[in-house]
Amino acid sequence: MNRGKWLGFAIAILFLSVIGCTNKDDAADTRTNVTDSAFAILASSINIAEIAASQIVADSSSDSTMIEFAEMMLAEHSAAQQELQTVASQFGLAVTNAVDAEHQMFIDSLLDLKSPAIDSLYIFRQVADHEKAIHIFKNHEAHGRQRQLRFYTQELLPVLTTHLQQAQSLASQY
Repeated sequence: MNRGKWLGFAIAILFLSVIGCTNKDDAADTRTNVTDSAFAILASSINIAEIAASQIVADSSSDSTMIEFAEMMLAEHSAAQQELQTVASQFGLAVTNAVDAEHQMFIDSLLDLKSPAIDSLYIFRQVADHEKAIHIFKNHEAHGRQRQLRFYTQELLPVLTTHLQQAQSLASQY
């Protein structure tokens, strides 16, 4: 009878071990899904567009507040892009280093403007782009499989929310 209890106990432990190994977070260490792949491309596209637009505004604006905001965007999205590239490369996920067509048109339009027009166009686009980015990041947080990529998402969501709030505050001045 004692032997039967031990056998039952061993089977229960084995069963719990198997269930524990199928946990989404444990499996997420090495596997990715379509959401992860799409997110890596979209997030890198967002970062590249932010970097390009913010560099133009940092170089062209005459508003010190806007320059400070653009420089912060440059620094934080550059760091975010580097971190994304590191995580994505560990799992064979592609990222982009090119600006998409929509953002390229926006960036081209910035090149023709001076303050205050460049500041106004830039900051209102910052609001729209950060709202879109937050949606993309929340979607990945909910549906992404790869744990390290979800950590990246969770780490940056508060940063993107702060960027949005700052952009909304600056936009209220235009």
